[in-house]
Amino acid sequence: MIVTWQTNVFCQQDSSSLLFADELLATVENSLPAHSASTLLNDLKKKLTSDPDLYNRAWAKIMEIKKPGFLELFRDLDVEFKAFEIEQDNLVGLGFMYDWNFDWRRFQESPLKRNGFSFQFQSNGNIAFRKELNPYDFLSTGISFGGFQYTGGVANQTTSEVRDLLNDLELSLAAMTTTEEIESSEEWKTFNKNLALTNQFFIGLDGAVELENTQDFTQKQLVAGVKLGLGAKGWAQHSTLAYFNLFDYPFAMFRLITGTDKVFQPDGATIPVFKARVDYVKPVDDNARKVLTGEDDSFARLNMELGFRTLISEFRDHSIFFNADLRFF
Repeated sequence: MIVTWQTNVFCQQDSSSLLFADELLATVENSLPAHSASTLLNDLKKKLTSDPDLYNRAWAKIMEIKKPGFLELFRDLDVEFKAFEIEQDNLVGLGFMYDWNFDWRRFQESPLKRNGFSFQFQSNGNIAFRKELNPYDFLSTGISFGGFQYTGGVANQTTSEVRDLLNDLELSLAAMTTTEEIESSEEWKTFNKNLALTNQFFIGLDGAVELENTQDFTQKQLVAGVKLGLGAKGWAQHSTLAYFNLFDYPFAMFRLITGTDKVFQPDGATIPVFKARVDYVKPVDDNARKVLTGEDDSFARLNMELGFRTLISEFRDHSIFFNADLRFF
């Protein structure tokens, strides 16, 4: 049994990066004073074989290019170059992490709920250009299929009179120039009162079939599993459901202290999302496992995850968020 807890705090803002060519040019210019061709070549070789950021910037530029036809299938392909290292052997080399998801969904909607089914192809893992540097975590490729349903999350009143009122209020609010003016106005209070949304609930159930293997396919295993996802959102400003979001209590207090919120109010929209998966795993070629455990029989595997994200504060036009992930596997 392994339990991991991962947190991070970040400020949501734009950042700029250097061009791929700029990095190479800088390396050349820094080496010129030495007046040595060998020094220049060695510096370039080191840059090209040990700096993943150089390739990440180049990849970002490639992905900005508009892709014709079937290449649009790869719009959700994420590639991140990285350095692999074996400290005891003093070996370092380049490689990359890839994550590709192709997701197709079909929806059916009614006034109070939305359901549908989905098909997904996914492939992810780490590839080292020198396979002996690979950290030996399995590459995973497979398909999943299943159904999902959203219930709620709609306005309590949906008459034509209410819709007309909301449209008029929205026009009035758009003419206001500051956040303070909007939040203190009667139009804002009336807008929130009439736009009160019902609580929303989500459930998803998928089946999955996958192949997990090492980079050189010397170890492989087939996986069949079932995935469950559960979620709930209290969208209304003073939703009763929001007060069950105990995870957000410390952050609600901090938002009140810093003036981001005017009153103590846990956010019902940040209730943690729960995911669980049960797999049946059949090793195909796994001599290493047989040597270590003395067997290579099929086995069951359980993964659970609780994901949480909430606003900490607003500071100088920047939103500061807190992310946390609790995993059991």
